[in-house]
This record gives sequence, structure tokens and C-alpha cells, in this order.
Amino acid sequence: MSIQLNDLVATYGPKGLIVLGFCCNQFGTGEPFSNHEILRCLRAVRPGNRYSPNFQLFSKVDINGKHGHIVFEYLKLKLPFPSDNAATMAQEHLDIGWSPVRRTDVAGNFEKFLVASDGQPYRRYSWRTTPEDLCKDVEELLRKVARTNREQGNTGAKNDRPVLFNSKKYMQESMTRSTVRDDAAY
Repeated sequence: MSIQLNDLVATYGPKGLIVLGFCCNQFGTGEPFSNHEILRCLRAVRPGNRYSPNFQLFSKVDINGKHGHIVFEYLKLKLPFPSDNAATMAQEHLDIGWSPVRRTDVAGNFEKFLVASDGQPYRRYSWRTTPEDLCKDVEELLRKVARTNREQGNTGAKNDRPVLFNSKKYMQESMTRSTVRDDAAY
């Protein structure tokens, strides 16, 4: 999935797409590493081969439950269910380690949210949806931004970009731009 996200950025980043990755350990302990270990793991283990994400990675947060990050609370409020599978819940009840449990909770690693350039959540996707499957929606949003800019005589400011939030990978506690760093020599 990480390699596919890099491909998505390579294709649509120059056209304006921004991908933000958020790490969470609430789904079957799928991300047990500390923030400073995450990049090392990506480079050496999964996907390995000295992989380096070409999108913004944030520190770990909770996505669901009492301590769920406000960004994801907002996204889940606006888009209560994945568009590709509204019946998706946590893959196994044993994976649910947060409280309270809500029907709108993110169901697993790699669930995704596409947000329009005006900050409005556009579509939510289950973990089953691959980055390649998002291309049609990303292209549609990019066309809308370009059309709006033409109609309003705008030149396409940097903030006129759709954003893809990937709920598996990386965020921080307070959106203060604290990113995952690998300070040790590798």
C-alpha cells in the first residue's frame, strides 16, 4: 500500500494532490513501533528495499474511541461510512481495543478519506480500496478545482488541492506539524 501511495503522489502530486499519512496502532496492533522506529521499519522491513514515502507522515494517534483525534472525529462525522462498503466494520471483534465503539469508526488499517481543496470531506474508502482505485475521484476533484479557478480567474493557489488522508499511516497528537523523523544515521 505504501508503494502505491507513492505512485499516486508521483502521478497526481504535480497536479495538486497532497497525501497525508497517519499511523495508528488500534487495529490488531498493526503499527506497534514508536514514532522514531516507523521510517526505519518502512525502509528495512515493510515494504523494505530502502523505501521512502514521498508524502507527509505524521506521528501516531488514536483514530477511534474516547481519545480519537479531532481530525478523524470530523471526517467520520461528515462521512460516516466508506463509499465502497458501508457494511465494513472491524475485521474481527477481537481487534476492537477502543471505547466507546461507534458504527462510524474506522474499520482497519489503510482506510482512506479524500478531502476537497475547500476542506470538505468528499469520499471515504474502506481498507479494501487500493490507491489506484481512487484515481477517478482524484481526477474529478482536480478538474473541479481547475474549473473553479478558471471561472473565478484564480491562478490555482497552493491551497487549492485535494487531500488524501490515509488512516493507517501517520499523524500527530495536535496537528502542530510534528512529523515522523529518522534522526539516526541509516
